[in-house]
Amino acid sequence: MSRVPGTPQTMHTVREVLRRQRWTVAAMVGICVVVAIFYLLFTTPLYRATAQLTAEPAGARQTDSGSDVPESGNFLNTQRERIVSRSILALALAEPDVQSLKTFQHLPNPLSTMRDALTIEIGRTDDVISVSFDTPYADEAPRIANAIVDAYKQYQTQPARSNADDVLALYQGQVDKLHSQLDATTAKQQAMEQQYGILSSTGDSTNINLQRLGALSQELTAAQFDTLKAKSDFEEASKALPKTPTGAGKNVGEVIVSVESEETLRAELTDLESRRAELRQRYLPNHPAILALDQQIDDINRSYAAAVERRWLLAQKRQQELQASFDAQQKLIIDLSAKTAEYERLGTDADQIRKSIDNLESRMQAIQITRESTGVNIDFFNPAATAVQSHPHAPTTLSMAVLLGVMLGIGAAMAREWVDDGLRTPDDVRAATGLRVLGSVPQMPWVTSLSAAAQKTALDPSSDAAQAYRAIRSAMDSSAPKDRCRTIVLTSPSAGDGKSTSAANLAIAIAQTGRRVLLIDAVLRDPMLHTVFGLSPDIGLSTLLGGQLTAPEKAIRKTTVNGLWLLPAGRTPADSTELLNTPAFPELLEQLADQFDHILIDAPAFTGPTDARIIAACCDLTLLIVRADTATRRASTQARDGLVGVGAHILGLILTRVPRDAGENPNHPDGHRSRGFTDIDPEEDILDISAAPT
Repeated sequence: MSRVPGTPQTMHTVREVLRRQRWTVAAMVGICVVVAIFYLLFTTPLYRATAQLTAEPAGARQTDSGSDVPESGNFLNTQRERIVSRSILALALAEPDVQSLKTFQHLPNPLSTMRDALTIEIGRTDDVISVSFDTPYADEAPRIANAIVDAYKQYQTQPARSNADDVLALYQGQVDKLHSQLDATTAKQQAMEQQYGILSSTGDSTNINLQRLGALSQELTAAQFDTLKAKSDFEEASKALPKTPTGAGKNVGEVIVSVESEETLRAELTDLESRRAELRQRYLPNHPAILALDQQIDDINRSYAAAVERRWLLAQKRQQELQASFDAQQKLIIDLSAKTAEYERLGTDADQIRKSIDNLESRMQAIQITRESTGVNIDFFNPAATAVQSHPHAPTTLSMAVLLGVMLGIGAAMAREWVDDGLRTPDDVRAATGLRVLGSVPQMPWVTSLSAAAQKTALDPSSDAAQAYRAIRSAMDSSAPKDRCRTIVLTSPSAGDGKSTSAANLAIAIAQTGRRVLLIDAVLRDPMLHTVFGLSPDIGLSTLLGGQLTAPEKAIRKTTVNGLWLLPAGRTPADSTELLNTPAFPELLEQLADQFDHILIDAPAFTGPTDARIIAACCDLTLLIVRADTATRRASTQARDGLVGVGAHILGLILTRVPRDAGENPNHPDGHRSRGFTDIDPEEDILDISAAPT
């Protein structure tokens, strides 16, 4: 089963690893502490002396905005770099009293040594500069620290060389040139204002010109409509003129038009046409009265056509005048737009020139401030007097040794667990073999005899071991196939895993449920079960298989436990493998299966002869017994594979001799203590131990 990091099960596993490997962690801590002690004893100590001073710019001016005051942090960091500079250290090292000190004797590069041993610190809550120097000679540390501070003071009092005047002169020339450009640009703007007024893309003058252009456009459109209307009226009036005029031969344009309006002429024409219509009803067309009216109507038509023609000509003239005004206004707006763009460009240039002038003047002001405050006020208020040991620091060294030891110890413990082939918990066994763990039997306390341990379930029913075996019995009942659970063999990867003890206790637990159980001791080379139950080993399984005895009931013995019988191993044969590998053994099992509910067979360990595989191949189920404190992954997997190879049906395994100091159920998700030691796979059905018969 995989473990998810951070889960209670994983944390429990880590605690188990550290518990088992606690001496590894302790040993690593001890080694690191011993190494630290040797380091403290044999390392040359260093002594540190510290001198303190304050430094601030000379002539720094305090203003409301604070723009003239250098930042304290940057200034102090600059001074720290100056103190460790080669110029100041060389000045301190040039002192005769410093050169003769043992700290700098026989060194190829004393300047680098001085810089490496120098520490400059700036206070976090104040502006104090601490100058510290480390040296193996306690009496020399104060002298060197004070000499470095004196060299720094001497360096700061030297006259400073600067080209500030040359820079100021250069900046001033640029400022004068920019002022000339600004004056020329401003003069061009003023000239354009005098000629065109105030120019702006959003100004009143532009809006007025646009309004005028709009009004002219409307008037021009109306005039064009009037012209078209007058032309249409003239063409309509010309149709009414006689094709052969009867007058004096004057054309329309030569007719003298009276001042009467077109409406008056139109009204007269309508009246005359009405009168002519009345006369034609009474007279013939050539009647003098009708001819006179025709002549009069023709004259009025000529006058009306002349009046309409005059209106058309006037409308054309009006249209031409408005078109000229519109074109002139449009040209004026185009010219003003170009002038406005030029005017605004001149304004942008003027603003840029002013910004450049302001920038140069700010630089000139900063240079002047820097030139006025090039000095530094130094207050050497706390010279170094004594030195204290700075390295090695015993408490820190020992603490680091303990911490390193714990870390290395944990790493070594995890590494040992990684390479360790041992299986100690149900999780380890399940992960290594892939088999279901039917239960875990706790390590029993020391007992006086093997018989007491093998009969623990009967002699001490309330013990943890008895409860564990009853839980295993319940697990077997719930998981074993109903039609294939008569013959059950118990074997183990190696000798001494508690196989015989488990076989006896499990047989007793099953017999306590009222079932008939036969326990067979198949360890023919070194039998033990007859000793457990105090019976004679003279006759038994070897006697029946060897043919010396044919009736099984004569070899089976009744034990003191109700419902439990024992078939001892009998006399030790010359070759147990050959004896078991005969048809007589499966025939005997088939015969006995009809007489008992269950037959439990204590088989030899898997590492011995092939007896265990022969017996497992003849039985319905196989139980693998694994000892927690000695089991290995290799032996357990070999036993599993060997049993599966002969066709054995492995129901699961039983973990014995689980250490009591673990004190916890390793499969409980919260790691709580549990009276029972049942270790059922959480993916299988959970058993109710309390409901199992006892």
